[in-house]
Amino acid sequence: MEERIKTIVSDVLGCDPMDIVPTANLKKDLGADSIDHAEIIKEFEITIKDEEWIEIITIQDLYDKSTEKEK
Repeated sequence: MEERIKTIVSDVLGCDPMDIVPTANLKKDLGADSIDHAEIIKEFEITIKDEEWIEIITIQDLYDKSTEKEK
């Protein structure tokens, strides 16, 4: 799952995969805007509620939410 996250985030944001670490903030560190944020979540093909979507701030949050939804 970690490599998939790196690939998707890197593709959507055009950033270096080496910058995609668990503590990286999607907006502050990686430069994602709200459209990028939505595109990243869409790529995981998970359905989440609006209140859950805004909780995804870091790469770790993305990992946690995507693995939670796979169960």
